[in-house]
Amino acid sequence: MKEHFFLRYIRNKFIAGLVTFVPFVITFWVLKGVFNFVDGLLGPEVSRFIGRQIPGVGIVATIVLVFILGVLTTNFIGRSLLHLGERIIAKIPFIKTLYDSVKQLITAIAVSRRKEFQNVVLIEYPRRGAYVIGFSTKECTGELQQETEQTVVSIFVPSTPNPTTGMLVFVPKEDVIKLAMSVEEAMKVIISGGIVIPPTQLRRNPNYLPDEKS
Repeated sequence: MKEHFFLRYIRNKFIAGLVTFVPFVITFWVLKGVFNFVDGLLGPEVSRFIGRQIPGVGIVATIVLVFILGVLTTNFIGRSLLHLGERIIAKIPFIKTLYDSVKQLITAIAVSRRKEFQNVVLIEYPRRGAYVIGFSTKECTGELQQETEQTVVSIFVPSTPNPTTGMLVFVPKEDVIKLAMSVEEAMKVIISGGIVIPPTQLRRNPNYLPDEKS
């Protein structure tokens, strides 16, 4: 009995250590790989130009390049060239899938930082008893408010797994359930299709009972 308890104790502590250790190692490995990759894009050329090698100079050069691309692609000519390039990519099956996936991910991250999203909410949709996560933007005004009997709020309901698309729903204010989770946390739930639930939400909800099989 004592031996069984000892083995279970060793196993539990080992698993706890593994859960703590592995994320740190993988995060460090990924960051190191990204640093070396990005630094290697322009680093050798910049170092050759200035006559000496400076670690990290490639990252600075890449950031500057990305900023310049952002400036160029936000004007009419730049947008036209970008759309032309995307049309060319759309004709290449595998490359199109890869490009679209990466673009959706980056856009989703950008969307999650938008200040227009005031709160994460739950609303009953598309029927009573069924709920979806949405982002409240503002209380309606003007004709939209005048034509309704109640005070309504505009709610953006994102799609899964691509939250950059979705629908706009006008919901009575009293039917909107405000959540404590942040926009970033809600995005994790939406993109993962409900598989990923932020740990902070598990702590905030004392009534949450995980499935015994998990």
